[in-house]
Amino acid sequence: MSIPFEKDKDSAAIKSWCDALTDRDLEVRVAAARALARQGELARVLFSESTASVRIEAIMAVTSKKPSLPALITALQDTVSQGSVARARIAAANQLASLGDETAIAPLLAAAHDPNPRVREKMAQALHRLVHRLNTQKNRILFIFWVDRLVSSLKDDLLYETSLSVLVKIERGELSGTTIKPLVELLHSQGASASEREHIVDLLGESGQQAAVEPLCTALQDNHPDIRMKAAYALGKLGERAATKPLCAALQDTASKVCKAALWALAQLEDQAATGPLVDFLYRSSNVYEFERIAYDVLPVLRALGDTTASGLILDCIIKYFPSRSNWDDLSNSYYWANDYMQRTWDYEHPEEDPGVYLTRLLPETLIALCDEKTFQRLLAMTQDPSYSDFLRNYLERYISVLSQRFG
Repeated sequence: MSIPFEKDKDSAAIKSWCDALTDRDLEVRVAAARALARQGELARVLFSESTASVRIEAIMAVTSKKPSLPALITALQDTVSQGSVARARIAAANQLASLGDETAIAPLLAAAHDPNPRVREKMAQALHRLVHRLNTQKNRILFIFWVDRLVSSLKDDLLYETSLSVLVKIERGELSGTTIKPLVELLHSQGASASEREHIVDLLGESGQQAAVEPLCTALQDNHPDIRMKAAYALGKLGERAATKPLCAALQDTASKVCKAALWALAQLEDQAATGPLVDFLYRSSNVYEFERIAYDVLPVLRALGDTTASGLILDCIIKYFPSRSNWDDLSNSYYWANDYMQRTWDYEHPEEDPGVYLTRLLPETLIALCDEKTFQRLLAMTQDPSYSDFLRNYLERYISVLSQRFG
């Protein structure tokens, strides 16, 4: 039997394809099922065809064309009620998940009760993909948490059923899915594991809700450094300046990755109230090696904030770390010693000179970018003050001409 051309939408052609579904030849039935599915007749195939492989081919055929959401939902509900093979139910679920439409959530939740453990696993994973494709700003933060927990509890029947029941209540409107309060309570509970707290912190950062700021600031005190780091990044994503002070305090964290996260977050907040703590963080360096490490992170943030009150403090840093020719030699030697490590470890751009030269330019260039008139007058006085080393005065003089054009 010949199969009509697939793009022909004539009702006679559709009737021929439907007749072909009864053919004894499996390949003929598959071709007919594909053609019908691509013409929006997927539900017709699923209701009339009993062979699982044909039904699967029909479902998969719609990948070359935007699938019909109602047809896929019908297919999923039909396959569950008729108890057809697991592969057909999984194929329908995967297609629903790929659409990114919230309408598919309810049927996927219903299918997650499937008696087949393999199907339950795939339904939960499909639901997970779907909700993560949806915009998290739509106040589905609590729902997403329980979907993630559903996937992680596939081998724990009790926790799986608990997660599923909560999701059903949220979907039916019996439990608010817009609040972050249950997540905050779990974050502060003694029973929450480190990995669970990390996940909650990530979700709070994606929530876009101002109410998430306070619990995230509290999470900056967590005894797990990865959680403190993620809390800092989450606060940066929220962009609420109420987090400036706790993030500045996080600059004193013993874990360098937490300090880096706090620096990134402060740059996102663009709050000039962070200027003083940032310069203190830079100035607290006990030696030139620590200074070179911190300066790469702090100076770009200071320039981004654009607070000119930092210029005098940055000048103090220059005086502290460039006071004499001997210190300059020590600094140069440290760069040669650390050059390979820096290039392999740090992500930065620098001119063709070695990284040591780059830092000696980065510091005064930041000073120039932020310089106010008071600091400019200090610079002028320093270049004439013999109590400062010739090296330092010569080093600063090259920038005086640039600033003179600004301050006259």
